[in-house]
Amino acid sequence: MEFHIVDDEDVVREVLVESVIAFGYSTRAFKDARAYLAYIGSPEFKHPVGLITDMQMPGMDGLALIKEVRARFPYLRIALVSAHIGHTTKPEVLRQVCYYLHKPFRSHELEKVLRLFVVRCGI
Repeated sequence: MEFHIVDDEDVVREVLVESVIAFGYSTRAFKDARAYLAYIGSPEFKHPVGLITDMQMPGMDGLALIKEVRARFPYLRIALVSAHIGHTTKPEVLRQVCYYLHKPFRSHELEKVLRLFVVRCGI
């Protein structure tokens, strides 16, 4: 079972990758939305159990990425990682994702999201 991670912050991306692996799953990580979109359009693409993406990234932000991914894979489980989720988060963002991880998050919060992805996907 593979999870995809998109985060422009090297440290956050590395922590996510290490944690996902520690919880017994495989992962592919991408430094930005453009790199991920190139991957999902390639012959090497493997459909993940879920996508974990940052909201605020240079270039294409998380919301734009989510819209692009939803157009291709409408049922893909997506979790949003952000330090800015709160009362001012736009409803259009909230409707596009299944789960949220508020930075800084704890490993047990990530583990819960990963387990929910697996259960909800029927794997």
